[in-house]
Amino acid sequence: MSIANSVFMCSSDIMLSFFFLYICYYLLLFLSTSLSLYLSLYVSVSLSVCLSLLIFNSFYISTFLLVYGSLSISVFFYTSFSLFISPWLLLYLLYSSYVSLFVISPSVCLWHCRLHV
Repeated sequence: MSIANSVFMCSSDIMLSFFFLYICYYLLLFLSTSLSLYLSLYVSVSLSVCLSLLIFNSFYISTFLLVYGSLSISVFFYTSFSLFISPWLLLYLLYSSYVSLFVISPSVCLWHCRLHV
């Protein structure tokens, strides 16, 4: 009776730990997805404004590119997270969002401001 009881307790602990890891994984996936969607929306808005003002120098074209770019990049991030559930892909997309947010976008804006001053 004690062997069966210990086997049952051990298997229930293993199942509970797997369930806890499953919940934590999908919670992390949900948080990473929403964080990446917000980051991609900000990155696409800033990049489309800077590039459209740099190339076209028109308010209407920049507004169109702003809306189109933000929607397309957000849809791309959402579908990639929905189709490929992988933690390495999550880390790569978060890293690329971080690089785009803090490296590419300010350098393009500074180059545009330096060009017109």
